[in-house]
Amino acid sequence: SEKWELDAEFFSALSKWTLDNPESTLDRVLQRVDQAIEDGRDFMELIPDTPFPARGLIQAVAQLIQLSAVRPFHLYTS
Repeated sequence: SEKWELDAEFFSALSKWTLDNPESTLDRVLQRVDQAIEDGRDFMELIPDTPFPARGLIQAVAQLIQLSAVRPFHLYTS
């Protein structure tokens, strides 16, 4: 597993990556995700996973939300 050090070097590399990849700025990613949701398309592939594992983080959060939504319902139907 990768270890993330949120130090000056990390933020410097993140800033450089953002400048080198303007199509992946937060605003552009959110615009594409919003459009995909409106169109009823899958949007996970639109979320970059480098240099920070954002896609994996969002998938993990989505699974936790899904689990919490299913679990209470299951308790009341048994």
